[in-house]
Amino acid sequence: MSSGAARDQLSVRAFLRRIDLFAGLSEDELGNVERCIERPSTQDGERIVKEGEASEQLYIHEAGEVEVFRHVGESDNRREVLLAALGPGECFGERSLLDDLPPSAAVRREGAYELLTIGRLDLDVLLNWDTILAAKMWRSFARMLSRRDTNATPKTACSPASSLETSNRGSFWLAPRAANERAARWT
Repeated sequence: MSSGAARDQLSVRAFLRRIDLFAGLSEDELGNVERCIERPSTQDGERIVKEGEASEQLYIHEAGEVEVFRHVGESDNRREVLLAALGPGECFGERSLLDDLPPSAAVRREGAYELLTIGRLDLDVLLNWDTILAAKMWRSFARMLSRRDTNATPKTACSPASSLETSNRGSFWLAPRAANERAARWT
């Protein structure tokens, strides 16, 4: 391995460690995820994810900016609605991998941009091969989706009597250490 490739590999691992989705993983687990990473090339303004078209990747935004948008309206009056601008460290494309449905929004890059991906097959193999890693990743996926759902739901859309609190009360999440201790009992 060249020194440039070794430096790039170290920077990918350091970058992954700072992303919420991978934050609770051990060094070995991060190394396993890192082996699944690809770095595709994209053009400025290119649609990375197309609304309604199958997607087979988890995208990890490394640098630059991407826009998430949805088309609304009838065919003669169709327009784009910007849903979010994502920055470095944010992931997208996970819903298609989790529920086998086409994306409900499109994503395109704007300007200089760097992207990492993990393919569906690699992710499936990784999560089926290491059950502790899978438990940590599923918990992280759930938290990420919950945060997005909470942030995307306007606070005025629900009356106080019918809305649920968004606090952690009632949630049951095992901390990574507790999950490892429980798993160790079964080995």
